[in-house]
Amino acid sequence: MMKRLVAAAVFGLFVTLTAAQAAMPEKLSYVMLKEGEPVGTHTFAFTQQGDALQVDAESHSKAKVFFMTFIYDHTRRETWKDGQFESLVSKTDDDGTPHEVSVSRQDDAIVGTADGTAVSLTADALPVTLWNKAVLKTGTLYSALDMGPMKVKVTGPKRETVKINGQDMEADYYFMEGDLVRHLWYAPDGTFLKTEFKKKGFKIEWVLQP
Repeated sequence: MMKRLVAAAVFGLFVTLTAAQAAMPEKLSYVMLKEGEPVGTHTFAFTQQGDALQVDAESHSKAKVFFMTFIYDHTRRETWKDGQFESLVSKTDDDGTPHEVSVSRQDDAIVGTADGTAVSLTADALPVTLWNKAVLKTGTLYSALDMGPMKVKVTGPKRETVKINGQDMEADYYFMEGDLVRHLWYAPDGTFLKTEFKKKGFKIEWVLQP
């Protein structure tokens, strides 16, 4: 189990190397927990194409809150080139409400459409894609669901020991606050290990799986 985690961790090199140089894993998979109970999965699949990195993300969850059941299905494709965000296309079913986003980098801006409406953000804005530690270094993020912009501040790292699949692992802890609040843990080489946050008053976690 630990060997698989360490092998997957090589993706953290992407943060400091170009996409062409970095050794990426094929896939990172996470279990989504609500108050400790599994409610869904999130995956990142990586494909190297020359100097471009294609990242296919999927998120699927089904959670009961009192007498209601909420279903969330999201797929997106990100493209990064030489460590720089280039484009994103996503489709989401947010408990029956559909969303579609298509944006790309053009000169000094991120432009495109969200649910048919034109959008434009500054070039330093990044999608909330937690596999890449670059999200910790910019103060402007946006939702891949609807392109809603979020101003954030990040503090850290603080070295901690975190339990992943029953194994204690050394991790760098970061706290993101502002329009988006997330507790984040990364392996020392950059591997995204875990996040924790509140949603509708419930504790939600994503934890890396072997």
